[in-house]
Amino acid sequence: MRIGARASTRYNEAAAAQLAGDTCQDLVTAFVNDGTTYATMRTPVRTGRLRAANQGEVDAPTAYRCEGRMINRTAYALDVHNGTRPHVITPKRASVLRFEAGGEVVFAARVNHPGTAPRPFLAEGAAAAAATHNFTFTPTWT
Repeated sequence: MRIGARASTRYNEAAAAQLAGDTCQDLVTAFVNDGTTYATMRTPVRTGRLRAANQGEVDAPTAYRCEGRMINRTAYALDVHNGTRPHVITPKRASVLRFEAGGEVVFAARVNHPGTAPRPFLAEGAAAAAATHNFTFTPTWT
């Protein structure tokens, strides 16, 4: 004698895709929000403008993809994040540069800047969030 059982089910493909997209969007949103929070805590502060410009964006899910990113659109964010090479600074609207060094006012026609060390606050925030959520992230700097 042989005993067996058979089961079959049908599912609504559109409803399944919606559920998967919503779940994916929730996961990516949590990752981006946590990453932005971590990045904000690691952002160097002088005036607060750089720190205040950290943002997270999450795209609406498509059939096979859900994507989010942490961004900072200040003009100097990439220089702070990746650092700068040594470079020459010259005046743009005046004949000389004016700055303070050692408590004294200095005037110079040009200055050799030594460059700055990288402060990868966004990458560190993404790495911390990736570890928390067991995600993989790929840094992109555009």
